[in-house]
Amino acid sequence: VYLGAVYAWLFGLSFTSLTAATMTLSLVGAISFYLLLRQLQFSPNLSGLGTAVLVFNPLYLSLSYSYMTDVTFVAMMLLGCLFYVKGLSGQGPLWLWLGSISAALSFLDRQFGLVLPIAAALWLLYAGKRHWRLLLAAGLIPSLVAFAYFIWRSGFGLTYGDSYCSKGGVLGFVQDIGVELFSRGTALLLALPLFGLSIPLLGKAHRPSLVFFWLLMLGLVAYSFNQISSSTGLTDSLEGEINAGNFSLTSTLFWWLGVALAAWLLAGLSQQAWQWFTALASRRPQQATDFIYLVAIVLFIGTFVVNQILYARYLLPLVPFLIIVALTWLRDCRPAILMMNWVLVVLLAGYSVTAHLDEYDSAAARWQAGQYLLNHGVAADKIDNGLAWDGLYLYGEVGKQLDTSKLGAGDFPPYRIIDRQYIIAIRQQPGYRVIQRFAYFNRLTGFTTREVLVQQRTSP
Repeated sequence: VYLGAVYAWLFGLSFTSLTAATMTLSLVGAISFYLLLRQLQFSPNLSGLGTAVLVFNPLYLSLSYSYMTDVTFVAMMLLGCLFYVKGLSGQGPLWLWLGSISAALSFLDRQFGLVLPIAAALWLLYAGKRHWRLLLAAGLIPSLVAFAYFIWRSGFGLTYGDSYCSKGGVLGFVQDIGVELFSRGTALLLALPLFGLSIPLLGKAHRPSLVFFWLLMLGLVAYSFNQISSSTGLTDSLEGEINAGNFSLTSTLFWWLGVALAAWLLAGLSQQAWQWFTALASRRPQQATDFIYLVAIVLFIGTFVVNQILYARYLLPLVPFLIIVALTWLRDCRPAILMMNWVLVVLLAGYSVTAHLDEYDSAAARWQAGQYLLNHGVAADKIDNGLAWDGLYLYGEVGKQLDTSKLGAGDFPPYRIIDRQYIIAIRQQPGYRVIQRFAYFNRLTGFTTREVLVQQRTSP
């Protein structure tokens, strides 16, 4: 928020200036990741390849053009990982202090930032480096910041986010652990093909049995998707998040290619995880790079337990760690294999840029449609125009009319006060008539022109 305020002061308050603030931290994240890979002893070529895979990930690229916390959190987390790895590898306690500052900034962006000092403390304790100065350097600043934050936060009422987490997050997981394990586990498996497609790094062959196991698991989940009750929230959240309603989740060759690539990725990940846990059990000397795996494990557990609905973007912070694992399979690979991976990254970049341009054009048309209604005297609480529009115009109004702490998990507050006299969507809805159309260009559907429809209710 403070960074956004600085950019608004310098360039004027607008979506463009706030987006520029996020893009700045997106660049910080990319540079931090490259330096982290070099610190982990990857060659400049492999480090550049890994950084390109992160930057051109469709989620990272698209969210860099937003004012959301996904990319800013990843940037601060990677910067913290870089500093902590330097400190834990014996390059001086100053790096641990810098890492703890980055961890505090990560926490102030998202509470998951506490995984950094937790992982650092676990590493120091397991490695036998229990000196109080090292523990203080690694965790004092984020601990004080977190304590001060929660003291400050106690002076306010329960927010919508607090209500969401308490009703549908950790508490929901504990109260009905069997159902939640199935629901969240299925959501995770359904999202994995995205990461197979967006981490196109192919190196050494894995055990065929592991590849077959994960292929069978992902295939069965994808095949059974339409049988899952919509009451779990998976249908609406994943179908919309992953595919934006453009194609069926399980019926495209593109999707099944992602299943195959995800199976390959998981086979290598499970094989490497087994080797890592075996090494830990044998009490071999701790490597500073093991800190990275601890961060990934703690972050994954926290993400899985806290989030009742696993939107694909919630898993973005795990992408850098998956890239690190995948890059280990490319060490000492033949130049032809490395070239093939660069070709795959170029294809990924082409898709991500194209998808972002399509999303931008669609959002612009939707925004024009909303402005059209406002200019004709329609009140904002009579229009349903999607999360971004509804949140911008009505979130403050919701706080005046409703006790948001009493909303259910996943219940978007503005929807409680909108009288849907008008709907803006790409498909005509039953009980509505189209009163205006706004065209936009879509590249991924064959360079065609599509329309956003302004619809007025015709029946009660």
